[in-house]
Amino acid sequence: MIKKTKILMVDDDIRILSGYKRILGKDFDIKMAHDPVAGLKILKSEDDIAVIISDYMMPKVDGNLFFEVAKEISPDSVRIMLSGNADLTTAVDAINKSNVYKLLIKPFPAIELKKIIFEAIKIYNKNMELKDIEDNIFLVASSIIKNLVAMLSPRDGFFINNITYISKIIVNKLPYQKPKKIIIASYLSQLGFINLPNEIKSKKYNKKQLKQDEVKALEEHPIFAKKIVMKKAFLIDIANGISYQNKTFVQASTIKDKLTADIAMVLRAAIDYTLDLIYYDSNKRAIKELKRNFMLYDPKILKVLEEYVLSLDENYNIVEISPMDAKEGMIIARDFFNTSNELLITKGSIVTAPIKLKLITSCHFNMCKQKLLVKIKET
Repeated sequence: MIKKTKILMVDDDIRILSGYKRILGKDFDIKMAHDPVAGLKILKSEDDIAVIISDYMMPKVDGNLFFEVAKEISPDSVRIMLSGNADLTTAVDAINKSNVYKLLIKPFPAIELKKIIFEAIKIYNKNMELKDIEDNIFLVASSIIKNLVAMLSPRDGFFINNITYISKIIVNKLPYQKPKKIIIASYLSQLGFINLPNEIKSKKYNKKQLKQDEVKALEEHPIFAKKIVMKKAFLIDIANGISYQNKTFVQASTIKDKLTADIAMVLRAAIDYTLDLIYYDSNKRAIKELKRNFMLYDPKILKVLEEYVLSLDENYNIVEISPMDAKEGMIIARDFFNTSNELLITKGSIVTAPIKLKLITSCHFNMCKQKLLVKIKET
C-alpha cells in the first residue's frame, strides 16, 4: 500500500474541512484542525507534513500569525493560505513573513486545490532532496531543542534560547570554518543543565552560593550532555565541543581539534553573558562582567560582544498593557504569571510570534491574571 502524503488543513469552519477531506482524502492523508492552536499541536506531533493549508480569517489568531509559528515548528512544509477577503496587505504579509507559496481566494474549488497541492508536494520533495547533510544535522538539532524547550520552564527556555542567540551573533561576525556546527552545539549545550534539580538552577541564575555537591553537579553537566548527543553518530564532533564549554581561553588553546576549541569558547562566552543578563537585567552590565574576567574568554569574542552591546538602543519606555495588545519586538519587563501562578513568560524575553500566540491563547481561556509590563523603544 502506497503511503499517502500528509496535508494539514486548518479552518474554523468544520463544514469546509469536512468537504475538503471528503474530496481530497482519496489522494492525501488529511489532518484537520478547527483552530490554529490545534493545528500547531498536530505540527509538533507529526514531523513529515508536506503541505499546510490554512484559512486567513479565524477568531483571535489570523492565518499570517499561525503561519509564522508553523514555519518555526515545520520549516520545510509548503504553506498555502485561503482567504475570503484577501487584500494587498494580507498578500504582502503572507509572502514576507511566512513565505506562503499560494494565496487563494475562497471559495476555491477542491479539484483545482488538488492540482496546487500536487505542485506543492513536488516542491517539498525537491527541497528535501536538495538538503545537504549539514543542513539535515542542523534541522535535527533545532527540532530536538525546540521540542524540548516547549516542555521547559520559561526561565530555562529563555536561558537556552539566549545562548543560541548570542552564539549566532558571534558566529556571524567571526570567520569560523564550521559555523553551523557551532550553532548546533549552542542548541544542545544545556541538555545536562536543564536536567539538574530546580534548586541548583535557581541558585545559578541568582548567583547564590552552592554546596560542594551542587558545584560538582554543575561541573559534570556538560559530560551528561555529551553522552546524550553522542548517541547520534553524526554529532560526535559537536558532542566533544559541548563537553568543554566550561574551559577558559588558556585551557581551550591547548585543545588540538579546532572545531572543539571554537565550540568551547563560543559557548563559554554565550553562557556567561546570558547568566549575567538574567541576573543584572542589563546588556551593559553583562558585558562589563565579562570584561572584568577577560582572561576567561577569547579576546575576539569579547570584542564582538562589546560591539553588539554598544549597538543596542537601550532607551525604552516601560508601559503596562493588556497581554492581548503585545506586539512583536516588545521586551517583557516583568515575569508574567497565569491565574494558577505559573510562570508563562520570563522577564527579558522578546515578544515573538510564538510568545504572542501564547499570550492570546492564555487570555482567551481566561488564564491571564495581570497586565503585561513591557519595554518599548522611545521614538
